[in-house]
Amino acid sequence: MLILAVQALWLRKWRFDPVKRSQTRVVKVSMFTWAVYVSLLLVLAGTFLMRRNTNTDIIDSFKREVDLPIPAQPSPPFPLVTEYCDIVCGFGRGSAELGIPTANVPIEQLPKDINDLDLGVYFGFAHIKAIDGREPSVETRRDGRTVIYNYGRYLSEANGDLFVLPMVLSVGKNPFYGNDFKTMELHVIHDFKNDFYGAKVKFNILGHIRPELNYTTKEALIEDINIDIRTAQAVLATPPYQAFERQL
Repeated sequence: MLILAVQALWLRKWRFDPVKRSQTRVVKVSMFTWAVYVSLLLVLAGTFLMRRNTNTDIIDSFKREVDLPIPAQPSPPFPLVTEYCDIVCGFGRGSAELGIPTANVPIEQLPKDINDLDLGVYFGFAHIKAIDGREPSVETRRDGRTVIYNYGRYLSEANGDLFVLPMVLSVGKNPFYGNDFKTMELHVIHDFKNDFYGAKVKFNILGHIRPELNYTTKEALIEDINIDIRTAQAVLATPPYQAFERQL
């Protein structure tokens, strides 16, 4: 507004001079363009700060004592990114017992930097793709039950299944279930209509939410997983993190 006021006074002073009036037209356009540019920058900056503060408030509203500080943008060792790896069956507990389905990936297919991560819960983005031309097959889970590998044939673009999607990643031994081996389990934050055993997933890891914990009840475990999900959604919605969708 100050720029426009100065411009008006300057134009009034020189309005009777033809030469000055010609110069004025050039300066007028230049100053107007500059004023618009500055105004747009201020609007964009205000929008960014408002969005960032809103998401920060959301995260703070359910922050736990065990939660680790999450920086305004990914910081070393993040981001970490994988190649496409297989989605394999686990124990089926995530969906059947917890109502939170997970996609298990073989540890041996992951980069060393990811294998060396501390046990805990992480967040980032994931992209799932089907394997064309594969016929469904029957595979046996670790608990002896069989599952059908459909290799992602029912993934639907119309349902958004093939988009880059937010996810939380559990790196751990699931002490609540007494496992003695490490697993990598992704919960992709999306409403899939069908399972996709045998499909491929590529993902990045952008931050660390909390260490792995043990629980005395299933309800406490479910509550914490849901907080992990809300935390990931809030952080990944901020522009510095959202930009890493393009990494996949």
